[in-house]
Amino acid sequence: MGFQNAINMRHHLSSKHHLPATVSCPGPGCNKSFVSYGALVLHVGSGACPSGMTRDRLNRLVIRKDTRHYTTNPDRLIEGPLDGRYEPSLPAETWATERSWNGEEYECLLCGWTFETLARLNKHLQSPRHADKIYRCPKPDCRAEFRTLSGLCQHVEGGTCDVRTFRGVQNVMDSLTRGFNALAT
Repeated sequence: MGFQNAINMRHHLSSKHHLPATVSCPGPGCNKSFVSYGALVLHVGSGACPSGMTRDRLNRLVIRKDTRHYTTNPDRLIEGPLDGRYEPSLPAETWATERSWNGEEYECLLCGWTFETLARLNKHLQSPRHADKIYRCPKPDCRAEFRTLSGLCQHVEGGTCDVRTFRGVQNVMDSLTRGFNALAT
């Protein structure tokens, strides 16, 4: 099998085709296993987990667990007025109507992208495309920012900045998995 570049080959070699699925989904009623935390987070964030976990609930869990802002960016979070807890500064739920038709296609008023159907535009609006980048790489000389936890996980697992050598990264991921179990019930 040929690959366009070394990165594509590395991703293939770290896929389920070559690695055992040792990361179990802790969600109640879910018996799936994955080759990485990133794959687990994609599964959960997509809403495909039978536990009912969603990307929004997962974001809230991470923010509650990451009290020292190891992977979350406090500048992108809103502090609660009553108890001082942080919440993600996610955009309000947004839906498009027929008024989004520009005469040729349905147009996202936030970014200008166009879609053939209203359903596809609404799927785009429910995606993290317009969310704040509430996650960041914990490596001080990297600090890349991400809209989703799965993006951060893929960055860590990809090894481009060697952040995965930080012992704290593994501890944070293990803590999130334990917390996910409690939240999903």
